[in-house]
Order: sequence, then C-alpha cells, then structure tokens
Amino acid sequence: MVLICKYICFFIVLFFYNCSSKEIKIDKKTINKTPSRIYKNAIIDFSDEGQDLFKAKAKLILEYGFNDTVSTYFPKGIELTFIDNKTNKKQKLFADRAKIIAIQDFYEASGNVKVINAEGDTLKTSKIFWQKKNKIIFAPNSATIIKKDNSVLTAQNGLEASEDLKSYKLMNNSGYTNP
Repeated sequence: MVLICKYICFFIVLFFYNCSSKEIKIDKKTINKTPSRIYKNAIIDFSDEGQDLFKAKAKLILEYGFNDTVSTYFPKGIELTFIDNKTNKKQKLFADRAKIIAIQDFYEASGNVKVINAEGDTLKTSKIFWQKKNKIIFAPNSATIIKKDNSVLTAQNGLEASEDLKSYKLMNNSGYTNP
C-alpha cells in the first residue's frame, strides 16, 4: 500500500491530466454535469521500469474538470490490486463507488468496501477515506477487521488505520480473538 503513495499522483497525472493550454470558457454548471472524459470497462495496468505497481478495474470512470482541477468518479465500482515488488505480495481494495479529487489529495471509497492487506487481514465497512500524505485510512461508520486467524474486531463508531492495516485504532470496539 506504501507504493500507492508514490505512484497514485503519477497515475492521475498520466491518465487524467488535461494537457491543453488553450483557455476554454464554459459555464461552471456545465462542467459539474458533463464529464470531460468517460472510460468504460477500463483495465489499467501500471508499471514503472518493468515493475508492476498496481492494477485497476472499473466498469465506468467519469472524469470532470479542466486544467489542475480534476475529479474522477467510479460510479459502478472499482477493484484495485497493489503489488509490492520486494515481497511479491498484493493488497486489494473493492468498492461499489469511489472518487478522487486530485487537487485536494482526497480519496474516498464507498459501498461494500473491502480492503485485504498483504497478510490476508480484511477490513469491511461502508465507506473509507484515504489520507495519502499521512498514509492513513479512516472509516467514519462501523467497520469490521477480520484477521487471518479469524479473530474479529468491530468498531461501532469508525476506525483510523495505517494504509497497510498493520496498526489501527477502533472507536467503540468489540470482538473476539482466537487463542
């Protein structure tokens, strides 16, 4: 998941940046309603210097905005697989919807969100936010972590966790562990 921090900005710039230097005057209401780019059944494999970094699958990608204000929406779901080339381990994220607002470094996934880290631990929740700069994810609602050993931890009022799920803070928690 650490690789996400290094390469997600490059990914956004590479695939979603509008390179036009012409100034175009368009009503702001039109910009908000009409995507500047639409991608259907997208499969994006991203690699750098022969190293696979991540793979993204989405049925629909909508990009809104011009110049340096770009918002990207995944209204029909997203599946991301992040690859750590040092350990050859993978981390996955599944969600019914997602959005990225690049200028604000804002990332959100919602609807049946599931994150599976490289060790096989799973986070299930209805919504998460990723704070890329600090490598932290937040779940504002109830969230469940199912450890590889089948221990279950539940946070009724959300959680804060490292992006690799190795450390976390549960709000109003309960659960059980296997001996």
